Amino acid sequence: MTPTDGQARSIYTLTLEWVSWVAATPDQLEDPVRPVTRIELLDHVETAFDGGPASRDALLAAAVESNARPDVIALLHRLPDRDFRQLRDLWKEMADVPIDA
Repeated sequence: MTPTDGQARSIYTLTLEWVSWVAATPDQLEDPVRPVTRIELLDHVETAFDGGPASRDALLAAAVESNARPDVIALLHRLPDRDFRQLRDLWKEMADVPIDA
């Protein structure tokens, strides 16, 4: 079943509200011992680039849809609000994020 335009907007709005809440509470990190890595980010946002450039909101929505942990969501929320042409563009903004744990 495909959602109607109104339902899709409602889901998108709820997703962004949830993302804002998660990003607003970074002190409640799920697992401070396990840092977010670029590989983990890739696993959660890769589909956002299927149609071309991806906005920060599209990256956040893809991460939420793939059940990313709150630490991943919070990290994506710190990205500037712009379009990213390819995944490699994210690494320029997240130079401090390790490739692997």
